[in-house]
Order: sequence, then structure tokens, then C-alpha cells
Amino acid sequence: MNIYPIHYFADDMLIFCRANKASFKELNHLLEMLHMNSGLDINRSKSKLFVSKGCKQREELVDIIGVSFGLLPIKYLGLPLSHNYLKVKDFIPLVDKIKMKVDGWMAKLVSFAGRVELIKSVLNNYLSLWVQSFRIPIQSLLN
Repeated sequence: MNIYPIHYFADDMLIFCRANKASFKELNHLLEMLHMNSGLDINRSKSKLFVSKGCKQREELVDIIGVSFGLLPIKYLGLPLSHNYLKVKDFIPLVDKIKMKVDGWMAKLVSFAGRVELIKSVLNNYLSLWVQSFRIPIQSLLN
């Protein structure tokens, strides 16, 4: 089978497969089986197909699966998705989000111990997701 692991989050799904007709026919069949067995169906008007620049069969694949073609980069679950390694500028939203959180906590006059706990619990989760998902550039983000 040419279908790779499917990644779910809430009601979102990412499916990775080879960009060929056989894989897309199999994927379409699997989506039909999902609908028949569970009653769940994908919203094809909201779904996008992303393929590499070297894919020669784009139009045929779009016709098989019935979704529109999408272009990278995009944001998915708050993370930037791109076909390139992320650059320092791509991490600016993370730094800005952390700065906003810390500024809000300072304005509320949270105790030092409270700020430490917030940093450990909340900010650590933001950072962990990015660190697990991407190779962090060496250049400083905090210029």
C-alpha cells in the first residue's frame, strides 16, 4: 500500500502518500470506506492537496481526489508548514506569542512563584511543540 501514516488532531487529518494515480485511487477508496462505515466524510471544499514542485501529474491527482490544489507555506495547528527548513523569521510568531503571554502575566501582578509555574507549564508546551517539530536555527531570535 502506498498510503503513509495518517496524523489526526481533533477534526483535522493529514494524510501522506505518494503522488501517483494508484496511491490516490487507494486513498479515495479509503475515504469512501470511512464514509460508509462511520458516516464521516471529508469536506472537499475545505481540503487541500499539496504536492512537490517536481510532480508532473498534479491535475490528474486533483481530479481523482476531488479537492483543490494548495500552496505552501501554510499554518496548521499554529505551526508553519513549508517545503523548506524554517528560517529565523519563521520563529518570530513563537517569540511574539511568548512575549505576549509574559507581558500579560506581568500586568496581572502574578507573584514570582506564579510566573515560574506559568512558564514551566504553559510556555514549556509552546516551546516543546516547536522543538519537536522543527530544527531550530542557531541564529538568535531575541535580537
